[in-house]
Amino acid sequence: MIEDRDRPEEQREYEHIYPHLDNEPGDISIKGFFEAFDANSATGYMKDFEQIFRNFLKRAKRNGMFARPVDVIIDGTDFVFHPKNWEDGKPQLPEGTVGTKGGEQAYKFITISVYDRQHNKTMKPVVFPMRKRSLRYAAVHYLVEFIRDFMSVREVFADSAFASGPILNYFEKEGIDYTCRFRMSGSKIKTWTKGLSGQRITGARDYTINQSKSHPHRHETRLIARRVKRGKTNLSLPESQTPLEDFVSDSGQLELEDFEDHDVDDYDGPWFVYVTSHDVPNERESVQKKLKDYAKRWNVETDYRVVKQNFMPFTNTDKYAIRVLFWLWAVALYNAWVLVDMLIKIWRGWDLSGDYRIRSKPFRREITAVDYG
Repeated sequence: MIEDRDRPEEQREYEHIYPHLDNEPGDISIKGFFEAFDANSATGYMKDFEQIFRNFLKRAKRNGMFARPVDVIIDGTDFVFHPKNWEDGKPQLPEGTVGTKGGEQAYKFITISVYDRQHNKTMKPVVFPMRKRSLRYAAVHYLVEFIRDFMSVREVFADSAFASGPILNYFEKEGIDYTCRFRMSGSKIKTWTKGLSGQRITGARDYTINQSKSHPHRHETRLIARRVKRGKTNLSLPESQTPLEDFVSDSGQLELEDFEDHDVDDYDGPWFVYVTSHDVPNERESVQKKLKDYAKRWNVETDYRVVKQNFMPFTNTDKYAIRVLFWLWAVALYNAWVLVDMLIKIWRGWDLSGDYRIRSKPFRREITAVDYG
């Protein structure tokens, strides 16, 4: 008889298996604890946490969050996996790892963050484990549709990995504005930015992705470009955070002080190109205003550091389901922290848009100290 855990994931039963009890009622062995984690599937954990995330959003909405359209940031987090086993010079890679831009293998998670302007707070309503790069469109569709049950989306900001014809067509069909980094590939874009060099530090023009009229994923958009100073400090994430397509370090080139009005000659560094649904005029002030809006959104990366440093359990396991569980757990704790801080401010009559009154580490200690029976 084939055991359920030996079946393909789509054929498994998702009734959870819990740790076995040792000797005394209520005692859970270390072995049983991890056997229970391993016995359940990544899909099963996702289903469980979907309901948890929905409950967070319902409570947040009841207390005034998301009353106005929100900004949405879609990005990816890599957890690099260093293979221990090799065969014929090739690494033996576990389930769920995919290649990164740097040639490494990693567990990838696509997370959607929503920025509530009124409360000046960010929540991360739901997560999508990306086992294959081909699932990127499915990830975006799932994440956006999940949150639209609770809020209206003002605009989506994302890195270049998500600036594809199918995804942008989906945004257009649903009436969602977007601004995304865009790869400088293709002779038209390179010729355009080369023509701007020495004369301007910004530019805007119409552009068609997948230009053939018969292409099923053809998309008409607006390109905006910004040149930066050579040698500008590269603001990247901590070593433990590997961005999906290196978008954070690139956006770090666009510090707000970069937008001060200097001579064109001061800007001799690389060009950064973006696509947007907005009809941005081809003038410096308009392009700068749009890119300032984009640059501010990456303050959300501070929140990711909190998630990874203060809420993420440590593991070196190669079990995909456990990796998924731990990231879901960390994101859920982060959302609980944001929500509890907001509820206490409401109770105390404090300013909701101010800094956190509850610090993340003390909150984590209190959560782990609770006896759940």
